[in-house]
Amino acid sequence: MKKALLVLCVGALSLASCTTVKNTATTKPVEVNVQTNTAADLDISQRKIEYTYVPTSQVKRGGFSNVLSTAVREALQKNGGGDVLVQLEYTATYKSGFFSGKKLKTITVTGFPATYRNFRNIK
Repeated sequence: MKKALLVLCVGALSLASCTTVKNTATTKPVEVNVQTNTAADLDISQRKIEYTYVPTSQVKRGGFSNVLSTAVREALQKNGGGDVLVQLEYTATYKSGFFSGKKLKTITVTGFPATYRNFRNIK
């Protein structure tokens, strides 16, 4: 009887053992208005570019905004450089698994590359 009670207690304790909780954190962008006395002209290209980016798992860990900004940076580097992508449009392709849910597979960005020029002080 004592052995059965002991086995029952050990079994109950093993079922109620510690569980592992996994938490992930993402950074939240802080909205900041930067004011300066400098103005510049924006030279926008007439050629629209399209670039498909396959994100690595390290880039995906930063969240969707990190994947999008990395795709824009890569698109500008591969297409002659530029400072900003004007009229940005993106299309994200997801792969859905049976157990894993949906995972980001590729992201395609399109837009017009633009560069800043003619920096000057505003009085």
